Amino acid sequence: MSPMSFSKQVCLAMQEPDRPLVLAQEQHPQTREQAYEMQLQVLEQLQQSPGGWKVGPTPTAGLAQGSVLPGSWLLPTGAQVHLNAFNYLGLEMEIAFRFKQAFSARTVPYTFEEVEANLQSMAATFELVTSRLEGWPSVPALLQLADLLNHGRLIVGDFIAYDRAFDFQAPTATLTAGGRSVCPEKIGNPAGDPRLLLPWLVNHHTCNGLDFLPEWLVTTGSYTGLQALESPAVYRGQFQGLPPVELTLS
Repeated sequence: MSPMSFSKQVCLAMQEPDRPLVLAQEQHPQTREQAYEMQLQVLEQLQQSPGGWKVGPTPTAGLAQGSVLPGSWLLPTGAQVHLNAFNYLGLEMEIAFRFKQAFSARTVPYTFEEVEANLQSMAATFELVTSRLEGWPSVPALLQLADLLNHGRLIVGDFIAYDRAFDFQAPTATLTAGGRSVCPEKIGNPAGDPRLLLPWLVNHHTCNGLDFLPEWLVTTGSYTGLQALESPAVYRGQFQGLPPVELTLS
């Protein structure tokens, strides 16, 4: 199956969330490169421009992976989302970053020090996790990667200036649903410090001849695990030192 055929089927599954997509094994991407190509084909099929990216560690130690985020899927704090628009919906509380300037394409990878020096701002986010695929989460990793890495929407809190003194490894946070705490007793990002994921994403572009643009935000993985969303409620999350992020689920 060509990437375009996959993208059309994924977009159809988005329109009919009660009919998730079933693919035969021979229709799956065989490499990470094929999966990333399929992501971009889905974006093209949606007639969307990138609004940002998500990045997180892979099950294989030392590697990272990411997905493009369709621009109209980035929503401001306080947005309303309807449960029945999705086959499944979960929530992850994350931290996103923006950069001051573009990273220009080059053959030499950017270092962590170069990437961190270009950080401009940060914000709390809710990533809404979903899937267009039958049998999720028991779906092959490369197929999940092609399906925008299970991305549904991103609710974005207000950005503040980047603070390198922020405790990225063990922040204090609250997460409530309808005023009731649903925050795990212990929180943490799978990467430890999510900033460590940023060079991979930048170099994923620049070492392949593409600039990484400053208007793109980057959200960097959940501190609160995956919260299943099953009933209407107002969700409110806040990391100490960052403005809150809020979602109305109806």
